[in-house]
Amino acid sequence: MLSPKPEPVTAVLSFDDKFDPGLREVVYRRVASRLVSSRVHVRRAAVALLAVSAVTAACAPVPEVPAAPALPAGAAAAPAKAAAGPGGGILTAGSPLFAQNVPNANAAKNFGVASGVVEVRSSTLQTIALKADGSIVVFNDNNFGQKQIPAQAMPATAVASGFGHLLALKDGRVHAWGSTLFGVTEVPAAARSGVVAISSKNLHNLALRNDGSVVSWGNRTDVPAEARSGVTAVAAGGDHSLALKGGGVIAWGSNRHGQATVPPQARSGVKAIAAGWNHNLVLKEDGTLVAWGYNANCEATLPTPAPSGVVAISAGVEHNAVLLDTGVVKAWGGNTGFGPTCNMNRPVPVKPAGNTAVAVEAGARSTAVLYQLPFP
Repeated sequence: MLSPKPEPVTAVLSFDDKFDPGLREVVYRRVASRLVSSRVHVRRAAVALLAVSAVTAACAPVPEVPAAPALPAGAAAAPAKAAAGPGGGILTAGSPLFAQNVPNANAAKNFGVASGVVEVRSSTLQTIALKADGSIVVFNDNNFGQKQIPAQAMPATAVASGFGHLLALKDGRVHAWGSTLFGVTEVPAAARSGVVAISSKNLHNLALRNDGSVVSWGNRTDVPAEARSGVTAVAAGGDHSLALKGGGVIAWGSNRHGQATVPPQARSGVKAIAAGWNHNLVLKEDGTLVAWGYNANCEATLPTPAPSGVVAISAGVEHNAVLLDTGVVKAWGGNTGFGPTCNMNRPVPVKPAGNTAVAVEAGARSTAVLYQLPFP
């Protein structure tokens, strides 16, 4: 989570658009660095970064290479798809920074996400949807060329959304486009083949390889020794990372709010992990939830009574969302405006008649729900 008392950023933005592009790049990186190290409030940081976004708006897809070989026996299993079959539609609820709201079927049709969607990922600036045919839809901000989807990234099998950049997985290779800040779109060699899962939220990315090892690039490139084998799931947070290994959570990176200190109850029996900006949420085999890290918005506090029958979890910038086996979606935490807030009953989309929720995604100030059936 970001500091409830943000540092002013106006001082570093007092320049004219006619300044040398190199100087604007320096300023841009200085603002982004403050976002990471000093935890500027996400909205001010986003506005500040967009003020100089033209410098890094170029889209730079990596060149195509031959498809990766088939995964070997014993390879780490890829996460289950959010939905099976022909795919459904997406609705959202909340107050996102940019035009990320999809409150009804008509809005979903306008964004191209009323049918065929099997996965949705959302972050501060944009939302990405993966369709059953492997095509990709990006909506919201486009200051970094996020909507310029490289042809070689499709048909994709998984997607991820970072801070102004996006990832797609195709034939075991990661493709990246959008903002180039901190090298987030410079996919390392280890992530160009044999990848089975991807994750992003801010300015670094994670890739899980078929040998159970983890690759990290962007603002964070560190991977602890224990996350170099046997890992079955990964989750990238704001400036920290999670990995699931043998039912236990491994965490590393920034620990300013205790987000990289795994509590005892998350060291065994865990089956799903989710990383927020500065907090984490995990689902255990017995159906219980564990949350820890920054808690000014109650994102590390569980509702009372705690949700039961949870089948899917997601951690956003400052809030969480879970899907119950009844098809009900629950969301709690903050991220509804400036300063800390605590809402143990955040708004969620109104379920379309005759439809069923199959996946949830907590983004920045909004929650997305993927439904099983397309919208009429």
